[in-house]
Amino acid sequence: MTLHPFAFLRKHVRFRIRNIGLYSFSVVILYLAASYFGGFFFSLFYFSLALPFVSLVHTLIAQGRLVHDQKLNVEYPIKGQSLDYHLYLYNQGVLPIARVKVRFKTFRPELNAHLEDFSCYLGADSVIEKTFSLSFEFRGTYNVGLERLEVEDAFGFLSINKRVSYRSIYIYPRISRLKSFHPSNDGYRGFGAGRSRHGEPDYSLFTQLNEYRSGESIRHIYWKKFVNQGLAYIKEFEQVSTHTVNIYIDTRSYSDGARKALHVEDTSVEILVSLVKFLLDRRIHTQVNAPGAETHRFEGSNPIQFEGFYRSTSRIFFQDTISPAALYRADTARLFDVRDTLVLITHRPDRSVVTLLEELRRKNQKAILIVNNIGMTEREIIRIKSYFDDLRRRGGGVLHVRGAETITEDLER
Repeated sequence: MTLHPFAFLRKHVRFRIRNIGLYSFSVVILYLAASYFGGFFFSLFYFSLALPFVSLVHTLIAQGRLVHDQKLNVEYPIKGQSLDYHLYLYNQGVLPIARVKVRFKTFRPELNAHLEDFSCYLGADSVIEKTFSLSFEFRGTYNVGLERLEVEDAFGFLSINKRVSYRSIYIYPRISRLKSFHPSNDGYRGFGAGRSRHGEPDYSLFTQLNEYRSGESIRHIYWKKFVNQGLAYIKEFEQVSTHTVNIYIDTRSYSDGARKALHVEDTSVEILVSLVKFLLDRRIHTQVNAPGAETHRFEGSNPIQFEGFYRSTSRIFFQDTISPAALYRADTARLFDVRDTLVLITHRPDRSVVTLLEELRRKNQKAILIVNNIGMTEREIIRIKSYFDDLRRRGGGVLHVRGAETITEDLER
């Protein structure tokens, strides 16, 4: 829709009353001087009257030839990764622009961080390129780009706002590469850890050949070797120790300061993506559940599905919501297989979490608790570890993660 000229002026053009007032006062003084002295001062007075008009017309014409462009060199940036933001200002006209003022969007309101504003002169048929190197400390959505682009005349009487844009980019969490995941000390060796002569093997995890013994199933006999050598060998595979791993992540908001809350949230999400990566790489059927206004769900069992899950973490929000234990109880209306394993990731191991773990332990249901300690005081960590160490001695699987930098070390213990 095309704006009426007067509507355009109201929306995009602003007059600087203070500057106009100062100029008017100077012109009045000059007129009084011309009236008293005459001659040269009258010439100067008329020149002063004409110059602002010329400046305004010049600016109105020149601003129509100003265009801008913005580019990012990384399409899917990861937390801590360096990326370049390029801003290009083009004056495609034959008239110079006296002053261009640039204001950038605030990246995230809670962080109050933005690029430094600047102003510049833009000559006829010229371009100015500004490159900014960015690195974001936290995952999440950031606004990168222009908030305002103003063109001013030489006297500062007139300010014209150009249409601008910005991009909302999502900074992805880091992935810690886990080599193993041993959640308990009760002899349960983790996922995909057992040899399979009987049971439910994972045929993608071939380990070795063993000589066939009487009574064993001939289903996995290596027939090619039998034909060549006349000896019967049986293939052995890793056995998947669980049908499904059900992961519930705690997405309740943390209110002790914006920056600390972001540290807590990042650590929990990076624990989640690292664990899902580990499980899918081993083709273990995995379900992810994140409470919220809209419960975020994911289900997969193939490594190629990780990319889709990873992109979907942009829809995991920390907010005023229920605990993961409460969501699990609501979900148990659909029965879980007894061989399934529950994994709870939480930064708030409160009564709802503790009670659920105790109930599952009494039912011999496999349950693993991963406690994100980063938002806790030393006293809270000692108290929580004291309680959960007792639970671990009684057969529960409990792991404590000290922070985002120690995820691999803490989960591989």
